[in-house]
Amino acid sequence: VATFAHSHAPGAGAASAAVTALAFRTDAQLAAGGADGRVTLWDMEEKQLAGVIKEAHDGAVTALHALRAASGAAAECMLLSAGSDNALREWAFGSTQADAAHGAAARLLRSRCGHAAPPRHLAYHGIEGRWLLSAGDDRTLRALSTFQDHQSREVSQGGVTARARKLGVSEAELRLPPVRALAACAARERDWASCVTAHKGATSAYTWRLDKLAVGEHVLTPPGKRLRPVSCVCMSACGNYALLGTEGGRVERFNVQSGAHRGSYADARLGTDNAAHAGAVVGVHACAANRVAASVAVCAGEAGGSG
Repeated sequence: VATFAHSHAPGAGAASAAVTALAFRTDAQLAAGGADGRVTLWDMEEKQLAGVIKEAHDGAVTALHALRAASGAAAECMLLSAGSDNALREWAFGSTQADAAHGAAARLLRSRCGHAAPPRHLAYHGIEGRWLLSAGDDRTLRALSTFQDHQSREVSQGGVTARARKLGVSEAELRLPPVRALAACAARERDWASCVTAHKGATSAYTWRLDKLAVGEHVLTPPGKRLRPVSCVCMSACGNYALLGTEGGRVERFNVQSGAHRGSYADARLGTDNAAHAGAVVGVHACAANRVAASVAVCAGEAGGSG
């Protein structure tokens, strides 16, 4: 009888090191999944730690399953892990030098992931609705294929995994805040960004290249000093412009290709600050002919609109 005990996060309490899943590999190693999202490998013959897969999941590891290797060689062993982050991952052993440098005991072969927290915003995108854009409380934007699910991907926020490893922090700390509004237009998708998002507490909107499944090069920030968070977004039918509504009552227009500010929609009756409304803008929309823009705001408990 052997007892294996480990704690990965000093000072974090016993709960962080609790074992939540076990699986025997096809060799003499035992894989143990923890509540902290790590998978620890134990050598049963030597009765010592063999390696750790750091941050295998963003939440607790809920299940582990070892796959039988054809030749029985340790380098060909596979391990499946499932976690509370709504992810299923397949790991291969016999890590590369790059993996070893980051303390990885295995390399990730493939994975299938969904949102780790409830999705809040959905929008069909592309010809015949081939894609479904989904944004959730896990701070991710995902492009889900309605035809072939294996094409579904998380839209990259620019090397978050590598930067998190380098800085020694979790990926969630480096992601953008949760999306509060999104809009997309496929008209010029192959030329420049085709999606724009507003994020909780952010005074700027972000563009996304959905053809490359990556964040765009331009961040849309309204002019001025007293900026309020962006509350809603819209893209024109031609794909050239993005409209932003803010909690300060402003409606701004940007060129998506260059990221340049192209004007404000202001109500002269309100006086200063180029405001279109006296309260927070909760909706903005441009017609299919690109001739009329409409916005809706909530002012002192009453709904107001302008065109």
